Amino acid sequence: TPVEMDLEFPCEASSLYDTYNPLNITQSLSIPPGEGTSDQYAMGDLSGKFGTLDNRKRYSSTYNDTLLPIFGYESILGRSIIIYKRESDVRLACSTIDRGYSPSEARELRAIASFHHPHGYAYGYIRM
Repeated sequence: TPVEMDLEFPCEASSLYDTYNPLNITQSLSIPPGEGTSDQYAMGDLSGKFGTLDNRKRYSSTYNDTLLPIFGYESILGRSIIIYKRESDVRLACSTIDRGYSPSEARELRAIASFHHPHGYAYGYIRM
């Protein structure tokens, strides 16, 4: 499902569903993150396939996953990607996977940040 940008909280489970799993891989039988091959995890389980982002402030890497098609019936284009906070399974950020654009086709992005909590904690969302 693509991210619906008009929603106040676009990353919530009510609008973005579970991990993309068209091959019906049994999630409970998956091996620990980063220890198996791509076909042993749900198609959309990127942290399972390539390892988690735990305890990282910055991360840059390149992977080749032949089970993430960008063409055809099971294409990932137009689907969403969600970044979770591992300890509490909170959705930190989300975006829609789409084709890249050349610099001449690029457009400006603006973000809205809203943090609110009745007890004064930093709680909220960032919309881009």
